Amino acid sequence: MRFLRRTGGYNLQEALSICEKKQLHREHVYLLGRINLQRKKKLNIQLGRAGNGRLALQIILVQLNDIEEAIKFCRETGDQTLWTILIEQSVNKPGK
Repeated sequence: MRFLRRTGGYNLQEALSICEKKQLHREHVYLLGRINLQRKKKLNIQLGRAGNGRLALQIILVQLNDIEEAIKFCRETGDQTLWTILIEQSVNKPGK
């Protein structure tokens, strides 16, 4: 993760593919967030509209099982749709 945060000279799609194959879930979520930021800057759209925000949230909830990270992710993206998904998932699958 340190490398990904400090270095920007890598191909995001290739890095995303590697993280997905190696099941590096936190890194995968981080890269999805970077892709969303790029799209937001280029297209001036709300984060997560292209589907990557939803995928990242699913990884956080299902693979990492980290509700605090999910809340942080929703705050950072500012996408109301992700908050709705988080709430629905929480109601359908309450904490243990």
